[in-house]
Amino acid sequence: MKPSIRQKILETSKKLFNEKGFNNVSIQEIASALGISKGNLTYYFRKKEEIIEAIVKECPRCDNPKAPDNLEDLDQYFHFMHNVIQENAFYFWHYAQMLQLSTTLKDEQRKVYEIHRKTLSLSFHLLFEAGLIRDEAFPKEYERLIDALYQSIIYWLPFCELRKEQNVSFQTHAWSIMHNILTKQGRERLENFTEYSHW
Repeated sequence: MKPSIRQKILETSKKLFNEKGFNNVSIQEIASALGISKGNLTYYFRKKEEIIEAIVKECPRCDNPKAPDNLEDLDQYFHFMHNVIQENAFYFWHYAQMLQLSTTLKDEQRKVYEIHRKTLSLSFHLLFEAGLIRDEAFPKEYERLIDALYQSIIYWLPFCELRKEQNVSFQTHAWSIMHNILTKQGRERLENFTEYSHW
């Protein structure tokens, strides 16, 4: 099916935002890249904030993801998050700014956080029952760890630039956070993953 003008606007805008950053792309630039007039574009979206809202709200996602109950599935979850970061770089580069742009974006950020928090919370419970992670060493340790993982997702790109390490995998970073709570069985299982076998 041929994409609609509206869909083309969203796809082109996302591409330009990822390449140049949200603040460095104008409505006129998006229109020029599409070969349409600025007036034609603003018929669909009056301002960039509306484009961002549409991109975020229409981004494919699973509102009820399956909680990983083994380390292989958790690794795939971390891999999925790595891809989300790369494919939506503009969003993560400007995450704090997005909070200020509209209540719609703020509400969407809270909703996504809750989805991932609940998913990981259940996952940690299942991994504990499977003997792959240890019990909490202090109250709400898992909750704090989940927040650390989520904060890492949000600020992964700026942090990599700060450290001048553009090719670091978020998966590797996530496992370094998780490693301390893995049991002996969990660590042995993790070592079966080629990427982490030389820790």
